[in-house]
Order: sequence, then structure tokens, then C-alpha cells
Amino acid sequence: MDSSCLSTKTPDTPEIDPIRPLRLWAKRLSQPLPEIVFCPGNELPEAIRHLLDHRRPMTSTLAKHHGARIALDVVTQTIEDHLVDRVVRLRTKSSEKTVVEAAALQIHVDALPVDARSAVFSGAEPLGTVLKSRAIAHQHRPQGFFTGRTNAWLADLLQLPAGSPIAGRCNVILSSQNELIAEIVECIPNPEPAAEA
Repeated sequence: MDSSCLSTKTPDTPEIDPIRPLRLWAKRLSQPLPEIVFCPGNELPEAIRHLLDHRRPMTSTLAKHHGARIALDVVTQTIEDHLVDRVVRLRTKSSEKTVVEAAALQIHVDALPVDARSAVFSGAEPLGTVLKSRAIAHQHRPQGFFTGRTNAWLADLLQLPAGSPIAGRCNVILSSQNELIAEIVECIPNPEPAAEA
């Protein structure tokens, strides 16, 4: 897979902004963006590369990795016409309720069947679960990958100390007719390598 990624600097094509959902929420909440550095997928930390550099749904990928079902916490959202903008936290349904991802996303509900729209509006389950449980054909198209560190806002979402390392991807989900279903910026904890003795 071609793991090259987009730059956030897009003066010639301003409509392309791989971190747009995150930028939108940072502005709405008057929060700074976390410091992130874009990189090719093959340069993501080896320990977590398999969680990000792929074209599979994140919900099921995280569930398999953590050996637990994944629950959704909608932290904040706005619903306007056919768009659902939200910030979410994904956590395991195990007794530890470990936070495994924070994401900012924009869902284009008009690209979904009516029953799936209701499920999205309810916020009771992750978008990946909504799509899978209703057998909605879709495809994931990662637009870029990054590493960085949490600022206070993102640290709170991930339930980590400020300055903790993170990694992530900017992803779009398309329908089988190539209609845009969602734009997502997904951030996961990035365990730092153990110091050599």
C-alpha cells in the first residue's frame, strides 16, 4: 500500500485538509491543535503501525488488538442538516474501560440508509459498528499518518498525561458509490520504546 501522506499545507488546493475535523473542533472549543508531524505509514512506530497503516475499520482493528469489544463515548457533537460533527472516545468494554482512541469526525449521514442514520444520530455505537452491523458496503482511504504529543485537550480525551506520545491517521470512508460517508482524524496512544539499559 502506498503509505505517503498529505501535508497540512495546501495553498493550491485549500479544500484538501486531512486534519479538518480536528481543526474544526479545536476552533469551536477554543483549543490549540496538538503538535503533530506527518509521516509515511511505514515510518510509524513499529509497535502500533498495524493499528493505523491499513484500509480496515478502526473499531474492529482495535477490538482485535485489545481483545475486547469497543464502546463509544460521544464527548461533544453538533448536528446540522445532513452533517454530524463529533468528538469521540473509543474504549474497551472490559472492566478496565481502557481508552484506545480519540477521534474528531464529520459524518455525512445522507450517504447512509435511513436506519443507519438513526443509529448515527443516537451515538450509541461507533460508526464502524453501524456500518458493519448493517452490512453497508464501504471503503477506507487513509489520507495521511502522523505522530505527536498530546496537548491538555487531547490528553483529557485519551485520559493520558499532557505531553504523552500519540500517533494517528487521517481517514475518509466512502460508500460503494464513492460518496463521502465520513472524514476522521484518529489518535491513539503511542507507547514510547523502553529505554536501553
